[in-house]
Amino acid sequence: MAWHCHLITYELNSPLHIGYHKVGSVQRTRYYIPARNMLAAAAEQLVEHGQQQAYSDALRWVQQNLAFSYFFIAANGSLLNPKYAGEGLIYGGLSAREFERRFLRSHVTTAIDHKRVTLAYHPKKRFLRSHVTTAIDSVTGGAEENSLHEVEYIAERWVDESGRAHQTYLQGCVFTCASADGLSILESLRAGGERRYGFGSLRRIREEINGAANGYELILDAPRPQIKIDCNGPLLAHAPVCDLQSARGMIEPLVGRETTPGGAFGKRLTPGVVCWVPGTILESAQAFEFAEDGTWKKVTQ
Repeated sequence: MAWHCHLITYELNSPLHIGYHKVGSVQRTRYYIPARNMLAAAAEQLVEHGQQQAYSDALRWVQQNLAFSYFFIAANGSLLNPKYAGEGLIYGGLSAREFERRFLRSHVTTAIDHKRVTLAYHPKKRFLRSHVTTAIDSVTGGAEENSLHEVEYIAERWVDESGRAHQTYLQGCVFTCASADGLSILESLRAGGERRYGFGSLRRIREEINGAANGYELILDAPRPQIKIDCNGPLLAHAPVCDLQSARGMIEPLVGRETTPGGAFGKRLTPGVVCWVPGTILESAQAFEFAEDGTWKKVTQ
């Protein structure tokens, strides 16, 4: 099968939250968009545009006809992908602390006290309006314990050392097989969490047909697109630990959420797979396949 590589740049038009893990009341975000989130966003677009009726059918079509790299922040002509540097990850030429200072923000939400939701009938417009109040602790008069939640996100604009504001962009690759019908569904996407609050709005501003992915060698005539990583090069996706023994970096259990056949979004958890995280350094050159689930699978020679 022949694949084509499209190097795509998205403009981030709203905050972006990619669910990671929780620390206290803070819901952390990943610093990039995994391929799995891009697959889900593309499937959602197929359904919204009426090209597929069921989300499960749309996702299956996307998995078979498209493949995604991870999408990383691009700034000042550089891709800020993670790379393990002995004591932790750096992002492009930025330390983790500097990356977080530039690109991360957070906002606080609170649980709704359903007992204190009031409804009123509007005589002219003939619909109910609601007024919602916060869950209150009767003793302290403040918000109830565990009702406040802080959501971390990638900001749509960032400020450099001189105080100048810049638009946030994310860049990655989309692979299409010969039978795929264009990339119109990828013009605008909604990715990640908190979308009910307007998060995750991406608008495509640039697309290049490119035989390489940010300098990495690609193999596009295989059943699935493949990428070659040199010795001491960083992984740019999650890869199962069982596939790759010789590496330096961090590992984590990777678990996703799936939509059930009944249409309950995120209701079912996928089996956990222990993976090397993006930025892990390879101790020998290796080729990987862009798997249908968005991870990289080691190519056996």
